[in-house]
Amino acid sequence: MLFLEACPTAGRRRLIAYSLFILTEIPEPATTFLCVPLLFETRLAQTCPLADWHQAGLLLAVSGGPDSVALACALAAWAEDRSQSSGRLVLAHYNHRLRGAGSDADQQFVVRLAEQLALPLCLGQRQWEGGTPQPAAAPLPAEAEPAPTSPGVSASPQPAGHAGQRGSQSLASPSPSRRLSEAALRGERYRFLLQTALAHGLRFVAVAHTADDQAETILHRLLRGTGIHGLAGMPPSRSLGSNVTLVRPLLGFRRSDVLEYLAQRGQAYCLDASNIDLGYTRNRLRRQLLPMLQAEYNPRVVEALLRLGEQAQQLSQLAHHLGTAFYHQALIAAGPSGFSLDGQVLATQPPAVVREALAHGWRSLAWPEGAMNAKHWQRLVQMVLDPRTPRRYSLPGGIVALRHRSQLTLSRPAASPTGRADSPGSPDGTVCSP
Repeated sequence: MLFLEACPTAGRRRLIAYSLFILTEIPEPATTFLCVPLLFETRLAQTCPLADWHQAGLLLAVSGGPDSVALACALAAWAEDRSQSSGRLVLAHYNHRLRGAGSDADQQFVVRLAEQLALPLCLGQRQWEGGTPQPAAAPLPAEAEPAPTSPGVSASPQPAGHAGQRGSQSLASPSPSRRLSEAALRGERYRFLLQTALAHGLRFVAVAHTADDQAETILHRLLRGTGIHGLAGMPPSRSLGSNVTLVRPLLGFRRSDVLEYLAQRGQAYCLDASNIDLGYTRNRLRRQLLPMLQAEYNPRVVEALLRLGEQAQQLSQLAHHLGTAFYHQALIAAGPSGFSLDGQVLATQPPAVVREALAHGWRSLAWPEGAMNAKHWQRLVQMVLDPRTPRRYSLPGGIVALRHRSQLTLSRPAASPTGRADSPGSPDGTVCSP
């Protein structure tokens, strides 16, 4: 029964792989008979609620790179084994058009991948003139004719890892005038993914970040001077907006797991030239700093960063839980334009909990957080804990913090009929006791 090739169906093969996978002690020689693709797919099914995602509808972002291609293949195999309709699993590809023919070739590769997996595909691309992404296109049927093959990209199967090794023209980096920040590109992609999910009634959007991506994110944030929340790294799931949830199924997988899975399947993938462009900070971390840290300081630095992230996440969750509870305990008044808290209640708590209480009120009003930095939050906490600090503090987004005795009010003053902002006080004019 260890020889999976003798099993008549894919479903039975995966059942046997699952049975062996859940055993805690398997002699090493026995495990060599297991098919790596089955173990990868089984592990994915064990660690993620795939049935729930599939039932609610899952949009999978596919760049053509190894991580997203592996996730697409594994999810398609999972759905096929359970005779699930593929209608609730949709692929999406966004073409930033940063690399000319190279970007177009990646898109054509994803079109062929969708045809290979018999999955619908949504395409979007950036309009350089207006600078805004095009609306999400309607899904391409799985049986759609693949786009023409561009020079240097073969439509026939190739060994894993070589589909994206194109000529120098395809691998050209974007010109400096067209190089955008990583944050801007990411925001553009996520807007496209959210619009596409909403347009097709899909509740989940999956991206293929791995444990190595997580370690790079934690290191990057550490170098920028982040706090506990930043050290927690990327969460396994978060709201993308409008009742759509972003999920990261591969956070528990190393990049080596992905490459081994693709090699065993003989599955080709693309190599994006922008991933070797040292003009991007993440690429310098991945290709220069992390290898140096592994070679000269700690060969298991990735594992160390991941442990740091897990511990930071636990502390972050604890602070969030306590902060939310004390926000409600300290709440005096709240409305659409702001909230007031009793500083005496908050003053009994550590600064981290006070900050979380203030952040909870901030988020409950959907105020923008992007411009808020550590200095801003520290100043707010000081207004609660130290009566010697100034009574008034202006914050990004037009938010004003005002302390009166032990009461702290955060508000966004509304424009008066004269065009001037009303004086900040209690939210919506509510009379608050001192």
